[in-house]
Amino acid sequence: MPKIQRTEPPYVQIANHYRKLILDGELKEGDQLPTMSDIANEWGVAPSTAARGIGQLAIERYVQILARGTFVEPLRYTSDTPLARITRVHQSGRLAATDEWEIVRSAELTRVPIYVTELLDLDPSARVVRRESVIAAGRKPKASPVALTFQWYPPHFAELVPQLLESYPIRGGAITAIEKATGLTVAHGEDHFHGRNTDEHESLALGVPNGSPILAAAYIWRAENGAVLEYGEFCLPERRTVRYDYDVASLR
Repeated sequence: MPKIQRTEPPYVQIANHYRKLILDGELKEGDQLPTMSDIANEWGVAPSTAARGIGQLAIERYVQILARGTFVEPLRYTSDTPLARITRVHQSGRLAATDEWEIVRSAELTRVPIYVTELLDLDPSARVVRRESVIAAGRKPKASPVALTFQWYPPHFAELVPQLLESYPIRGGAITAIEKATGLTVAHGEDHFHGRNTDEHESLALGVPNGSPILAAAYIWRAENGAVLEYGEFCLPERRTVRYDYDVASLR
């Protein structure tokens, strides 16, 4: 039975609980949530508190509240942040939500743009490990591409983690294998987001017209000693929402 903790408002904890069930696939598209009264009784809170928590999920488009009940919406509206991905890896050993899967398009040791080699602190002419994947979500035949991702790694990682050069998903994610092989762990992350239009390569991968609007992002994960463990970029088609949790009180 869930139990209210004192670190966050009860309605936030209720929203977080059901959001996780949805993202992990325990509650699927079309599933009905318990009634507000049942949620209130289960959590030991007032019905208005339960309604506020579920109402937050409706605002985020995880659920739809109807007269006959509350139902899980399709997951096409939501997308993981880099922080959410690394958190899931460390907590559950899974890189993506249950209803998502990775299709590896390429995995190679190749020359890349100079800005990537600079980020990895390598010579501009160096070859680096590059992986490209499409993330698909939903149930077949309604499944559709929801993200195009790229990851780059220092070349010596290919010797430590040979799977980086194999064109299939790495169980638990590449970062898990890298942390295990190097003895280093991700200690710091930095994310950048911007809106732009797709190029031809991105359009083909995402199945959208060339020049379609997307949300593009780049992130870098570093170890405590400053070493780059993964640099990545991804782009999301329109109608995908990126969501962040943060505790303002801890910043004061």
